[in-house]
Amino acid sequence: MHLGKFNRQNPGNNYAGDISALPTPVDNLSNATAFCLNPACTQTTPITTVSQLRVPAGALGDFFGPGTTVGIPFAAQLGVNPIQHLLEPSGALTQLTAAQRQTLTGREFFPNLLSGPFHSGLVAVFAFGAALAFLAALASLLRGRSQPRESVPTGETTMALTTIDPTSALVVIDLQKGIVSAHSSDPAVTAVVKQAAQLAAEFRRHRLPVVLVNVTGRAPGRTEAPARSTDLAALPAGWADLVTELDVRPPDHLITKRRRSAFHDTGLDTLLRDLGVTQIVLAGISTSAGVESTARSASDLGYHVVLTTDAMTDPDAESHRHSVERVFPKIGETATTAEVIDTVAATR
Repeated sequence: MHLGKFNRQNPGNNYAGDISALPTPVDNLSNATAFCLNPACTQTTPITTVSQLRVPAGALGDFFGPGTTVGIPFAAQLGVNPIQHLLEPSGALTQLTAAQRQTLTGREFFPNLLSGPFHSGLVAVFAFGAALAFLAALASLLRGRSQPRESVPTGETTMALTTIDPTSALVVIDLQKGIVSAHSSDPAVTAVVKQAAQLAAEFRRHRLPVVLVNVTGRAPGRTEAPARSTDLAALPAGWADLVTELDVRPPDHLITKRRRSAFHDTGLDTLLRDLGVTQIVLAGISTSAGVESTARSASDLGYHVVLTTDAMTDPDAESHRHSVERVFPKIGETATTAEVIDTVAATR
């Protein structure tokens, strides 16, 4: 039987001319004829000595292919026992009994050496991986229970209104003609004006202070975002006038501010303390600017703060959401107009 050619350049192309004759070992010149010199095996060199079929220890893969990953399984397929070729030059086989030599050099040893331990090894690896995955999942579960994540507010009423103090003041921010008219096409602005007017009427009915704030300027510091003019003379006539829907009455307190916060350099804090106010209810435009700045100042000054979230809006919806969900729960309580009105009535 002639095996034909061994292709060192492309181990996948090694072939046997008479496959039915396998597993006759490749151990004499009658089993193989030549080595391929190129991947296509169009150039060959004859095999003239048995030593050409043998390889030094550590180079087993070079005979059958570029590495034992390909070479050793290929050897097992052919029925060749590389252990014999590795041990014979050193004379180690001569020191073994005949039975031991047969065990090491027999045709069945090497294929079994691959299949048995290889299968058992795969089972062990997969079992070990499954055990690690289970332990990791268990550790994650236990860690999640012992260290609960901080809850994230998802709605606009993130903190229930607890009460309305005996002397609570309504503070309405920047609902003036120039600002409201600039957003007249926005239904949210129209709704805010309506809700603020209802709050003002309810506070007046219960003889609670109503503070109506307008703005006529801004801080002079440089900013990256463009800002409106700080020169009131350059603004249209009536720009700073409060909208008629608020129905300003003589008992109302009017505050004009030139910064975002209604407390900055306006005397609002002194006014509220003289009135005995301990809590303010906020509404107006814009949520993330005048309303939020006034709320922060009120909180810093020690007032209880209630933010009527459906009676305020912002040109930037994301800024409104951020203030309502992230900022306001940290500095006060949030509620709807209806909740505030009901609580005012219930506590009078």
